[in-house]
Amino acid sequence: MRTTFLSQARQTLINLQLAQARKARATQQVSSGLRVTKPSDSPNDAPGIVRTRTDLRRIEQFKFNLEGVQAELKAVDAALSQAGDVLNRAASLAAQAANDAQESAQGSRELISEEIEGIFRHLASIANATHSGRFVFGGSTDAITPFVIDAGSPDGVVYQGDSSSRRITFPDGRSGQVSLPDNSMFSQPEFFLGSGRTPYTAGSSLPNPPVGIGVAFSGDVDAGLSVDVPGFFVAAAPPGVPAGGETISVSLTSTNGSINGNITTVPLPAGADTLQIAAALNTALAAGPQLSGGFTFSSADGTGTGPLKLVQSDTLSVFLVHLGGYRGLSSGLESGGVVGGQSALEIASLLNTAAAGNPQLTTANIQFSVVNGEVQVDGDVDFAINVVDFDRGTSFVSGLAGTHNVGGTQGANVFGVLNQLIADLKSNNSAGIAQGVSALRRSIDHISGSQRFYGSTQRQVTLTLGNLSSLDLVNQ
Repeated sequence: MRTTFLSQARQTLINLQLAQARKARATQQVSSGLRVTKPSDSPNDAPGIVRTRTDLRRIEQFKFNLEGVQAELKAVDAALSQAGDVLNRAASLAAQAANDAQESAQGSRELISEEIEGIFRHLASIANATHSGRFVFGGSTDAITPFVIDAGSPDGVVYQGDSSSRRITFPDGRSGQVSLPDNSMFSQPEFFLGSGRTPYTAGSSLPNPPVGIGVAFSGDVDAGLSVDVPGFFVAAAPPGVPAGGETISVSLTSTNGSINGNITTVPLPAGADTLQIAAALNTALAAGPQLSGGFTFSSADGTGTGPLKLVQSDTLSVFLVHLGGYRGLSSGLESGGVVGGQSALEIASLLNTAAAGNPQLTTANIQFSVVNGEVQVDGDVDFAINVVDFDRGTSFVSGLAGTHNVGGTQGANVFGVLNQLIADLKSNNSAGIAQGVSALRRSIDHISGSQRFYGSTQRQVTLTLGNLSSLDLVNQ
């Protein structure tokens, strides 16, 4: 094939340009230490290089996030260290006030209460610590002052934050917790005690469906349970009309074995109506030591022709009572049934029985108990409960309804403890002051436990940042 001068020159120019490009690329590789600087340098390597660069950018962002977390953890650790110091001082003052022998020599309880009031205010300022313009103990609502002093609050403060904890996402998509629920630091009690429990006794018929309680658990335990709560009992039919001389016998047996009693009326007069029969049954109840004051018969509709109704007192220390064993005149009670007083003991027993059937609740050691006529819930983990009363139109109130946070063995209502201690000091309540000393010690242990969590998390963050820096050196 003939090759013209023009074509030779063109090819020579191309060859020179290629040579210059190779020289420039070689010079760049030598100076940069990189073989590939753009996709066209090595099409086969380009996709992997792009992925690597994306990963490096993701790691760089993660490093930036971790450095912010590290700085915040240091701020939290410093705040908790201050909190521990002021609580130790409060505990020392409380122990001094509890020692009657030292009280007169080292200052009155009134003076000590004034210093602890100062500690209370100082603790509030610590709990409102900030970092980079955000409140570190406010949860997700970190733009709002979390702890506001309020003399009208039971704890002396109102918490305006939430119970969320902060998490960070790792480059591989995993999520890790880097903070505790912020309200658990200073205001989450070890237990929740209900209030306002109210049994229902009014009505001429049983609610259908029955009265009950629903409980949903969240946080460190995810479970739910519901129970029916028996109340008064209404007979299936009105009693028969006695011809004269008949009796009615009733057997009352509690599920916990504390009651196993039988009553029998005196011979009933001819034509006795429901009101008279109820009065005769109540007289028989009053004569039995186990049953006296615990139960009351009446007419369900208040008339002489209505069915019999049995109400159990909510102060009776039994769980549930089963009716049965009738003889003599037809009473309408022959089919038997269950009567309950909706006492705190009954409610706690029903909830404990339901909880025992749930592995998550038993593992968390969720327990319901009775304190001063109200139901208390406790456990070994941090959790929240959302309780709903199914009152079915009655006046029933369990005292537990609403959403409540419980710290379990890790909780501490620090502000509540200090606020109560101040009140006990001012009222010269020696027993309360002694309890305050113990409660403050638990609060100090709680703060120390929180510090251990943050210290451990901070060490993990520092180690991770070191590993990421090493990875950067390898990829340079």
